[in-house]
Amino acid sequence: SSNEWTHLAAFVSVNDNNQIEILSIGTGTKCLGGDKQERGIEGCLLHDSHAEVIARRALMRLFYEEILNENNSILIKQDKN
Repeated sequence: SSNEWTHLAAFVSVNDNNQIEILSIGTGTKCLGGDKQERGIEGCLLHDSHAEVIARRALMRLFYEEILNENNSILIKQDKN
């Protein structure tokens, strides 16, 4: 219906120059149209979740990938002191 709202959530990074980088983004389930079988036939879509949950899952996946890629990571290793 034209009166439905779709939620969108994102995690962003802002550097010292106020440049914004989107780290993860997700939309709620109302964003997916069509038949459920058609939407997730290849297993690439997650059904029945909130935008902020999807965005957080994507952010956690990014963090895990960055931890494994310690030489070229967006994460900064802090000294013990």
